[in-house]
Amino acid sequence: MKVYKEILEALKIESVYVISDDTTFMCYPLEIEDTKWKVSCDSEFLSGKIKLKVNFFGDNFYLSASIERIKQEDSCSFIYEVVINEAEKKDSIQKNIFFMMLFDMEEDSREWNKRKEERYEIGLDEERISAIGFKSPEHIIVSGKKQLPCVVNNISYSGMKLTTMEGDFEKGKKVCICLSFVNPIEQIAIIGTIRNCFIKTTKSGEIVSVLSLEFEMPPYEYNKRVQKFIESLLEKKK
Repeated sequence: MKVYKEILEALKIESVYVISDDTTFMCYPLEIEDTKWKVSCDSEFLSGKIKLKVNFFGDNFYLSASIERIKQEDSCSFIYEVVINEAEKKDSIQKNIFFMMLFDMEEDSREWNKRKEERYEIGLDEERISAIGFKSPEHIIVSGKKQLPCVVNNISYSGMKLTTMEGDFEKGKKVCICLSFVNPIEQIAIIGTIRNCFIKTTKSGEIVSVLSLEFEMPPYEYNKRVQKFIESLLEKKK
């Protein structure tokens, strides 16, 4: 599972350090798969047995592990593979809770990747708007200096199709979609690339654009919202 800021926040990880020979080095998790982690560290010469110091829910715990540097072409950063001792997972209640949270998140991530190309219709359907938790059918797309209203036609983990005003969009252009939610109230901004675009003229003569967006790295909160929405649709089919 690739790690980014929202993943660390969801895991309640505030910081991670590598302790080697009584020296502490700052590190940043890049990928996590149970007890096998890939991290970036600010030291060039680490190997063998280490301790990982993890600040979790404001408290520190320590994990016995081994570390080896990964060969890479980029000499500007030092990437390592860290293997945590399996016994650490049940060494304390705190560690057990942490690895249970990690397991659940990895399961979610696999589900998101499996379903990422499936699209689920929303449009102006009030029931589906309520199911996903949109504040209203209308959201905002930011393109350059313009902020335009838009409606989400369909949605997936990796992108969406939307309808917005005007007709000066191009394939390959990056835009930002700002989605407004309730329960809880929050706004989620996602950067996406326009993969398809076509222009339509409404019955009233207005020009609108229908855009297919591919997201670069959708936030964790967005994926959780989509996951709950899909689960509600599947539950309704039963």
